Amino acid sequence: MIKLKQSITNSIIEYPSLYKDINYDYSRQKVLNQLFFTNGNGLEWENGELIDPFEIVTDHVIPKDYFSSTITSEEKDERCALKDLRKRLNLKFTETEECNKYPTTIYPICDLCTAMNLPNDIKPDWLDGAQEAVDLAVDYFKDPYKHCEDHYIQKWIDKRNYIAIKKYVKKQLGYLTEIQKRITELKLDK
Repeated sequence: MIKLKQSITNSIIEYPSLYKDINYDYSRQKVLNQLFFTNGNGLEWENGELIDPFEIVTDHVIPKDYFSSTITSEEKDERCALKDLRKRLNLKFTETEECNKYPTTIYPICDLCTAMNLPNDIKPDWLDGAQEAVDLAVDYFKDPYKHCEDHYIQKWIDKRNYIAIKKYVKKQLGYLTEIQKRITELKLDK
């Protein structure tokens, strides 16, 4: 059994380049998006919880100054041209921050996401997490111009294709309405 809060903490600690942000709340939003909206995330509903069937669950704890510190590494992901230049000039690699600096963008919602398939036996904390994810996504899609990191929306903004933006947002809000109905149904059954 894994509580939602522990699953979020584990994700933030194990994958800082995806989820570590400037504070716990922003990091939590990124994990909720991954858990409930990202297709192909490898997670499955089991006994009312989302689990990775291949993961050994560890109970990580977020260190006190975790969000104020940087996570560093040798520049293993640096662009090849810069690596070559460093080698030719005999320069050492410098440390770079690996935390995710981008705001949360909601993955395009479809029938395959875990939020669209909430099980009847969902645990209360996971149901609350699904509700939080839906609220986050509704706020996100209310004003797509705030979210130009989303490559779909950015492409349409650049081309001034407002019809495509409206159609996309309407479709996403339709999925969120379906998910909200399911959450309400499950809360009434509890």
